[in-house]
Amino acid sequence: MSVLVLIVTSLIIISNFELLLYKMRNQFAIMRSLGASTKQISKIIMIQSTVINITGISLGFILNFLSQRTLYSWVEKLFNIPTTPSEFNVGAAISISILAFIVIQLFLFVPAYRSTKVLPLKTMEENEKLNYSYSKVRVTLSKVLVGIAVFLIIGSQVLPTRGTYGPAMLLISAVLVLLAFVLVFPIWLPKILEWFFLPYGQRLFGQEFYISVKNLIPQVRKNTAIILMISSLMIIAVFGSVTLRTIQISQLEQLKKDFATPILIETRIDNSKINSMEFTKTVEELSGVKSVSNFSTLGLAELQTEGKKVDMNYAVVDLKRLQAQGLMAHLNSKTPSNGLILSERFAQQSHLKVGQTVPVGEFSNETQIVESKGTFKVIAIEKQLLNNADAYVDWNNQKLLDVIFYTLYVDSEHIKNTVNELEELKSQYPEIKISNYEQSVKEANKMFYQRWGIFILVIATLVASTMVGVFNSLANNIYSKRKEFAVLRAMGVTPKGLRKVILSQVNLYIGIGLIIGIIMGLLTTFILFLVDPGEFVIDYKVIITVSLLMLAGSTLIFWFVGNKILSQELSIELTNDNK
Repeated sequence: MSVLVLIVTSLIIISNFELLLYKMRNQFAIMRSLGASTKQISKIIMIQSTVINITGISLGFILNFLSQRTLYSWVEKLFNIPTTPSEFNVGAAISISILAFIVIQLFLFVPAYRSTKVLPLKTMEENEKLNYSYSKVRVTLSKVLVGIAVFLIIGSQVLPTRGTYGPAMLLISAVLVLLAFVLVFPIWLPKILEWFFLPYGQRLFGQEFYISVKNLIPQVRKNTAIILMISSLMIIAVFGSVTLRTIQISQLEQLKKDFATPILIETRIDNSKINSMEFTKTVEELSGVKSVSNFSTLGLAELQTEGKKVDMNYAVVDLKRLQAQGLMAHLNSKTPSNGLILSERFAQQSHLKVGQTVPVGEFSNETQIVESKGTFKVIAIEKQLLNNADAYVDWNNQKLLDVIFYTLYVDSEHIKNTVNELEELKSQYPEIKISNYEQSVKEANKMFYQRWGIFILVIATLVASTMVGVFNSLANNIYSKRKEFAVLRAMGVTPKGLRKVILSQVNLYIGIGLIIGIIMGLLTTFILFLVDPGEFVIDYKVIITVSLLMLAGSTLIFWFVGNKILSQELSIELTNDNK
């Protein structure tokens, strides 16, 4: 997200600087006619870009220095997040500022260099040029990048080293896909406009829309940065909102799995000395408690099946109490001391069925070998066991007991009163931690909305910044074509029709940027979510809100821009050369 924010910022700077150079072409022509050399013109542009860059970097440095402590306390109060203000590291801040200056200056060199290597008239031709140079190379390179990305995505899922290098491979894949899109997008856009928007747009929205699209096609080269700005903003909004919402939903789903009963009592330490059966009976005697079952830490055993040794994570539980709470199915017969209840997943992996007997062993720290614990009989197969255990063993079994107390599952009709009663047991059992489902959900949601508030603040700032940059660029675009609008007025196009031309062109830019940004945002999110495959949640509210803000803002602003242009005298507008 931070990288994408920097891209949006850079695109805003480049777009506006290119417009500045485009508008100064007449001054450059006059300078060249008076004898100014290319080197002198280049020096003027470099000085301008450097002054702009230094002013912005210096202002950012000063604001950061003055607001650091204030900002910390403000964020702490606004989002209820504990912060630890640190001293302003002047050396680090200067280093970062210099690095930012260099990066931005390199971005500004691109339009500056392009404008100084050719004559002003040639610059005008380049700005109105329909096709990008080296378009075949761009298409070929984009295909190569997509091919590499696909290869890395497949490798991240199937290679033996996917656990170590998978996340990095997926991150590189996402970056390559975005780069491929940036390369090929300006080449595809004119074709999309010509093949789709021209014929269908004219039928749906009328002749004015057709004129807007027709005028837009030759300007794709000059205005690609505008669409990329909007697309980058939407990628950030989509990726950020989907990630946070998915985390929230996943966390709530995990809480539902963890809280098999409304109240959990866990141990805080790894080497607990609590006697599970005694502690269970103590809790069971409390007035507000409806039922209790206990659960041990996971032990590791080894069973032999079909001549193979298989590791099994088992938990020692009180089967009767688990059945009474409905946390497992009722067994038809009395549970034997050597009975095993397996998870469906583990039973399928180990090819075990109910009624089968298997030899089981357990590693001994004393002898440093796996000692036989005899044979065990599979008495039931459950769809899923608590805490992702592979098997349950009853506390009555005296063979597999290399475990200690871990959790009590407590059911109660009056949760708050029961929790208060349980808190009193901490004097006798200081290591226990008591938690209930309702409180855990509240805490999880509180933490989520703290992060969500920060994200919305970032998105709001980005939307405002992008709108300023995009609308400024589009306004300059519209004003540079005042003579064309005057010709349309002279040909009989009504003020309403001309206003429709302006709004259609502006909203077409924004609409294309929004659609592409949403698609690329979802694609990027999908690629990165392959790190931990699962269902992700699309936050439609954020996507729709950002889209409506951009479209409503552009419609409102350019309605007034259109009125301003239409209010000018036609004779003056026809002689206007847009200097």
